[in-house]
Amino acid sequence: MKLHFLKRDVQKLLEHTKNSEEHVAVYGDESTNQPGLLIVGDEGIYLISNGKPGLFRDGAFEQAIPESPAFVVYATECNPLTLPFEEWRRIKEESFGSDDGIDFLETDFIEAALLRPGEYIQLEVTEEGIDALY
Repeated sequence: MKLHFLKRDVQKLLEHTKNSEEHVAVYGDESTNQPGLLIVGDEGIYLISNGKPGLFRDGAFEQAIPESPAFVVYATECNPLTLPFEEWRRIKEESFGSDDGIDFLETDFIEAALLRPGEYIQLEVTEEGIDALY
């Protein structure tokens, strides 16, 4: 499934993870304990920084406003805030399957995708893997 993420918001996530001193490892895998973004398929599909402390929607950090929701960048095709349940859920299942999932994306991968022309980065997301569409 081809998914689009707004570049200006992805750039904000990338800056956060690169400027963070600590990072969350995916499923305890220490090779992912480095700057990067997480692509998450649960209620929608979104990108989030793995930097600690987390980045929150108003730009504040976790310690300043712990009740503030996390800053995430939803795929335009799978955004539960703007699309009916049946639509975003179908896209999520076509991309990640029926189970929830998290994959680690290295900063080099995201930086290369951001260099492409256009307002959005494009990712091809399937149960088998994730590719950037250049």
